[in-house]
Amino acid sequence: NWTKVGDTALISVSDGQMLFGSSGNVKASAGDEGWSDMVYTADITLKEGEGNAGLLVRSSREGSGADNYYGYYFGINGNGYEIGKASNNWKPLETGDLKLDTSVSHQLQVIAYKDKFLFSVDGEVVTLIQDSDHAKGRVGLRGFARSFAVDQVQVRGLTGADKKAIEEFKKQMEITGYSANDSIQVKFPRISNATSYRILFGGESGDPNQVAAVSL
Repeated sequence: NWTKVGDTALISVSDGQMLFGSSGNVKASAGDEGWSDMVYTADITLKEGEGNAGLLVRSSREGSGADNYYGYYFGINGNGYEIGKASNNWKPLETGDLKLDTSVSHQLQVIAYKDKFLFSVDGEVVTLIQDSDHAKGRVGLRGFARSFAVDQVQVRGLTGADKKAIEEFKKQMEITGYSANDSIQVKFPRISNATSYRILFGGESGDPNQVAAVSL
């Protein structure tokens, strides 16, 4: 059973789908607050509006207001994805470009295992985030300034294959380097919760004697 929160009059069920009207204050939660490791999947169809819609993971203390909950959020907006967390206030974790056809549904999935979260859209992994702020909680649905429909919601326990996928995932990121005046400037995206970085660099390819390291 789903618990509606916020503008509850905008949340309904029709033909087996949950329908959410466009609002900055619509959420629904289900499950047990003691849930931790899980695979959570749902099909999201974006409707009217310019905002986003998606999944709440390890959610608790849901109340009226866009960011009035404790937990993680994974949403899409047609041009990209958005991941963040809330403790009665919003903290973005990562955004990324992802062109989506808004006339069809898209499957969102989160594999939550210990302090790691693997996020996928339509079967393709988009990112992994490591964060320990919320260890347990329910699943949920959330929208912001976007009407949307939800179908095929599934929550299950982890298999060995799920754990292997999340442990072996290698996050790729774009690194840009500039050189001038005998110095090199390197720009790279921040990894969530990272407190230090180590960069290996060298001269000619394949020469281990020309490889050095620097910690940031």
